[in-house]
Amino acid sequence: VRDADGVRLKDLPKPNSKDDAELAYAASDSWKALKKDAKAIATLQVIRLEQAMVLQRRWTTEEFQQLFVEHPLTRHLTQRLVWGVYDDAEKLTAAFRVAEDLSLLDAADEDFALPADARIGIAHTIDLTADARAAFGQIFSDYELLQPFPQLARATFALTAEERASTTLTRFAARKVASTALMGLIQHGWERCAPQDAGHIWGFTKPLGPRLHLHLALDPGLSIGAPDIHPVQTLPRLTLNRQRDDYGGKAELPFNTLNGIQASEILRDVSELAEVENRHQYEA
Repeated sequence: VRDADGVRLKDLPKPNSKDDAELAYAASDSWKALKKDAKAIATLQVIRLEQAMVLQRRWTTEEFQQLFVEHPLTRHLTQRLVWGVYDDAEKLTAAFRVAEDLSLLDAADEDFALPADARIGIAHTIDLTADARAAFGQIFSDYELLQPFPQLARATFALTAEERASTTLTRFAARKVASTALMGLIQHGWERCAPQDAGHIWGFTKPLGPRLHLHLALDPGLSIGAPDIHPVQTLPRLTLNRQRDDYGGKAELPFNTLNGIQASEILRDVSELAEVENRHQYEA
C-alpha cells in the first residue's frame, strides 16, 4: 500500500469524512482478505522452495525470471535466498542473489550476468564454499534480510562409511520421539504409509526419485483412530527401496546410492524430531 506520494504504508489509511463510507468498508474487507490469502500462499511457497532446494530442482533462465524474479509474490522470497548456476553434472559453477531492484549480484555484491542457457537452483549449503557462505551471510545481515528457511546456516549431516555400504540405517534405533512430532515430517516431503489393520501406520516414506523412496519404520506404530494409544515411538530402521515393478515388489539399496545432499537432508529430518527420554517423562 502506498499513499499519493508513493510512500509505502503498513496498512490502509484510515477513512476520513470525505470518503464514501460504503466504499471504504468494502476496500477494508478486500484488503483483509488479500492479506490473509497472501500469508497462506507465502507459507506454502516457503515449504515448496525448501523442498526444491532439498530435491535439487533446476530451472531455465527464462523460467527463473518469470517464476521468481518478476513474480509479484515469490520475488520477495527469492531476494532472501542464495541461488546457484549448475552444470550438467550438478556441480555449482556460480552463486548469486537477487537484489531489491531485481538486479543480480554475486558474493562480492557486484553485478552478476546470468547465462541465457543456465540451469538454476536454490544453492544448498553443502554446495557453497565456506567463504561464499560467510560472504552472503554478511550481505544478508547488512541488509537485514531474514531467510525464509535455514539455508546458509543449515545443519548438515553425513553417513559413515559403514552406513553408506549398508541397506539399513539403525543410528536412530535408540531414539524415542513423540508420536505427534512425526506429523512434522510431512512438511519435509514425507508421507504416511498406507494404513494397515485397524488403521495402524507402521512407518513414513519419502520419495527421492522415480521409483526410489526411503522408508522410516515406527514401533509400535501410529493408530489413526486413536493416536493417544501409543504417544511415544522408536525408530528401529531406515531403508532405501526401489520398486522393482508395477506389482509392488521392492529391492533394498545401499545408502551410497544417495548423494551428499540427499543423505544430509534425510538425517536432518529425523535428527530434528523432538526426542523424549521415556514414556513417563512424556506423559508428565
